[in-house]
Amino acid sequence: MFRIVREPDLAQVLIIVTGETSRSEIADGIADFFSDQPDRFPDVIWDFADADLSRLTTDDVMDLVSISESYRDRRPLQGKTAIVAPTDLVYGLGRMYKTLSNRGDSGRIRVVRCREDALSWIGSGDKAL
Repeated sequence: MFRIVREPDLAQVLIIVTGETSRSEIADGIADFFSDQPDRFPDVIWDFADADLSRLTTDDVMDLVSISESYRDRRPLQGKTAIVAPTDLVYGLGRMYKTLSNRGDSGRIRVVRCREDALSWIGSGDKAL
């Protein structure tokens, strides 16, 4: 399950994913994010702190990268994506997503262990890893 919180004043979106989560549910979150003027919300934080991704496969991650890339033209190039991944499994899946992403600027995706680090990076203007 996921819940989307849009923060117009901060120009960012927080997607909170909880419970056992499938590739199709994450794909729905991606589609939902892009359905509401992603140019107004260039930055997104995916918070998987309370998610169970144990059923995701490498193929699922590759599919999610493809789905994200299909929306590439709808998002500003300066938009950042932070993936909150407190567990080793989620952290590894997040790093795999980052590595496979063809966004062109891998510095626009960061995998972090807590939401505070994600918020700090998103708000910092820092492009570097």
